[in-house]
Amino acid sequence: MNKSFLIALASLVILGCASSPNPAKTPTGQTQEAAEIAQADRLLAAQDYENAALLYRSLLDRFEESGEQEFTLRKIEQNCTRAMVEAGGFASSYTLWQEMASKKPESKPQATRMQSRAKRMILQQARELLQQAETDLQQGHRRKALATARASEQLLTLVEAEEVDRRPVEAFLENLEKSKAD
Repeated sequence: MNKSFLIALASLVILGCASSPNPAKTPTGQTQEAAEIAQADRLLAAQDYENAALLYRSLLDRFEESGEQEFTLRKIEQNCTRAMVEAGGFASSYTLWQEMASKKPESKPQATRMQSRAKRMILQQARELLQQAETDLQQGHRRKALATARASEQLLTLVEAEEVDRRPVEAFLENLEKSKAD
């Protein structure tokens, strides 16, 4: 995972802040929360995945505590997961090299090497996301932990990771679901 993303993520967790739209530019009648969701959605649409993930994570913190509607929380959680999967660019790189290896036989050896490198980076990113999910849960942020663990799971699925890599994430998600039921 991109080190600058982890540093930014850590600073967000420590400081408890995130970028927010200029209140003067907030459309009339729109709540601050709705404006922040719209800002995060714009960042995601603009493929600014790191900042989108940071803002979505911040929104999950606040909305989970305030008892926001389940539909809104689920949408933010899904978008947060998507942004974290794409942050760092390894998932798109892996897919690109995979396509190149299959479509251009003359480039297959290099594409396979680059895809293998991207896979190693994705496995590292997935491990780091799981660690962050564990930290989120320890701090009482269940929805944020769930979004982060699901991002890890999606990355592992993308690269068809071995069971040894998948099992810790699956166990974490199972425990998270059990704790919700209790």
